[in-house]
Order: sequence, then C-alpha cells, then structure tokens
Amino acid sequence: LENPEKFANDMKPFLNVQRLYQHALLWGLNEAWRAKKDFTWKGILNFMSRIVESDDFWNDKYKEGSYNYRNWIISQIADLIEDGTKDDNHAFDANLLPQAEKILLIFAKKTESDLYEMKDLVTSVLNSSKGKVFSAMIHYSLRYARLFKGDQEKRWVEAIKEDFDKRLDRKVEFSPEFSLTLGKFLTNLAYLDKKWVIDNISQIFPEYNDIHWKAAFTGYLFYSSMVYEDLYFLLKENGHYTKALQTEFSDAHITERLVQHICVGYLEDWEKLNDNTSLISRLIENKNVNQLSAIISFFWMLRNKLTDKIKAKVNPIWKVLFELLSQNEENPEYQKIISNLSKWLSMIDEIDEQVLEWLKLSAKYIQADFNTSFFIEYLLKHVARTPVKVGEIYLEMLNVGI
Repeated sequence: LENPEKFANDMKPFLNVQRLYQHALLWGLNEAWRAKKDFTWKGILNFMSRIVESDDFWNDKYKEGSYNYRNWIISQIADLIEDGTKDDNHAFDANLLPQAEKILLIFAKKTESDLYEMKDLVTSVLNSSKGKVFSAMIHYSLRYARLFKGDQEKRWVEAIKEDFDKRLDRKVEFSPEFSLTLGKFLTNLAYLDKKWVIDNISQIFPEYNDIHWKAAFTGYLFYSSMVYEDLYFLLKENGHYTKALQTEFSDAHITERLVQHICVGYLEDWEKLNDNTSLISRLIENKNVNQLSAIISFFWMLRNKLTDKIKAKVNPIWKVLFELLSQNEENPEYQKIISNLSKWLSMIDEIDEQVLEWLKLSAKYIQADFNTSFFIEYLLKHVARTPVKVGEIYLEMLNVGI
C-alpha cells in the first residue's frame, strides 16, 4: 500500500466486506509495515478485535477444498502483531499492547491446527496459522519484557505464561506447532524466565511423546545457530542430546546442526574424547554415516577462521575417526567419509608421520566423493616443507589408478 494511513484511520467500513477482502487489506497493511512505512495502529487493532470477537468469524463454515479465509486472517493478524512488536525501533504504541494480547489469547484458545506436512515440520509450522499465533505470542512477550520488566528475573506476561503452562500438558495442546515453537524460542523463553525453562524442561521436550519431543528438538536445533553453555548442559543433563543422537530426523539439516552443537561442546572442552560417556564419544561410536560426515563438514567449514584452540582439537579427533574408518574401509559409504577427511589437510600446518598415515588412507579413496581437486590443491601448499611426504601421498593415488 502506498498510503496505508488512509486505510488505517478508518477501518470500520471494512468490517462488512467479505473475508477475502479483509485478508487482502490486512496483508497490504502488513506489507506496508515491513516496508518501514508508519501509520497509527489504534484503528487497526480495533478492527482486528471486532473480527476475532465476532461469533460469525468463528462459526463460518468452509467446505473441504475451498479456501479457509478464517485461517488466512488469523495468520495475517498474527503476522501483523509479530511484526509490530519484534523490532523496538519500529513498533506500535505500547499503550495498545493489552488489546493485542487479548487478540492473541483468543486466537490461542480458538485456532485449530492446519498443519499440512509433518516431514518438513519447520516450514509447515512457519506457514500454519496456529504456529504463527504462538510465534506472535512470544514476540509480544519479549516486547513487553523489554519495555516493562528488563531488570526482573521473571519477565513473562502473566496471562501468556499461564496459557503456556496449561499447554505443556500435551493432552490439552496436542498440536506439534506448540512443541516446535517451544524449541524454536528456547533461548527467548530462558530470557523471559530461566527458572520456568529449567523447571519445565521435561515438559518442553517430553521424552514420553516422540512426536512432540521430536517437534520441540527439531525447532531447537533448526533455529539455534549459537550454542549457549547453560542450555547445552541443561539439555545434556536431561538426556535430550543423547536421545537426539539415536533419532532419525527427516531433515538432514537437523542432523548437521545436532553434530555442530556437540562439536562446539568438544571445542569448548565440555566434551572429552577420552570419556566414553561424553557426547562426542557417543557421536563417533554411533558410526552413523550422516553424523560422521557432519563432523568432517563442521571442522572443514572452520578452515578460514582457525585459531590455536581449534587446531589443537583437529588431530585428536582425526586420530579417533581414522581408527574407526580404517576398520571399515570396505564399506563404500565409509570410503566417502575417508575421502572427505582429506579436506582436513587444509587445517594442518605440517604433515608429520601420523598425518601422513591418515592421508595415505584418504588418498586411496580420494575419488569416492570427488575430492581429488581439493586434495591436490591442499597438497601443493605442503610441497616446500615436506616434499617427500607429499610425494608418498601422491604415489598412493597413482598406485590405485588415479
């Protein structure tokens, strides 16, 4: 909308138009807000309140196969409230927060799940009306906390906390949208009330219910690019990382992120290779092809930002992986991993006798996952310092017909 204020100032006439047009109007206002255009929200929130407090809105029947404009409008209103609260530099007036809260609580009570795809749960929840409502509730709570409760330990909006408390019982809230949202916003929930997260960690990630546990942990892993020590140990001590290592996630990205978390734990000395109960040891002992591949990818991605701390961790884990993989080198899937291990040469300052042995194994299978070009490029950098060892490795490739 080029002139959103024109509509925002007088929304009453649109209460009587068809749901299709109400949705289009809300969508236009949302797009204008995202484009950083300013307008007053009082009339818009009154308009939204009138819609959601109407029995007609909730009683409208939509035939199977037809567009469900109620869910479209719920999603759009939730998006508007989220976008109007998540950025303190571009937010609606704080005096209007109670009205937004009331709308969200009505939605939480009345919105039905419209989840359409369980395999790609993250995208499905992102696009579901109920998922949008829960997301808006948390962004609203964070805005409220920043404004009014910044110096307190418990920063919840009480009404929303009570609603979430009730939904922790999955007999009350059986939609996966809620569980994925809890995992997605775990760090934010810890900001709102760390004690609440600690006290309820087994309800947030309910091990007794695989569907909800998997949804919550998927949300946590997908959205947590940063690993926070306190949450890491909270989840570790309650067995959730261990359970995740035994879980087949449909999205390969989730498995990669799980491995990344544990590798961060190894880099930070939270996990020890010589401790067979540590997560890094369990990860390797799993012998899971995808998980082992993710370890190699994680370290290789650090090659351009190496520190002494990271370098010190490469050889010990390389040795453990070499011992495991060399015992299973007949397996074509393991041969690909052995091939990919050659990329770790990019993190080595000098090829010693131990590294030479490891690289000779990789050289035998270097074409198993198309790593020849990388390998030759990395070897070239070591010619000046260790020419004989580079020659031995190169001969290893030639001897197997490469």
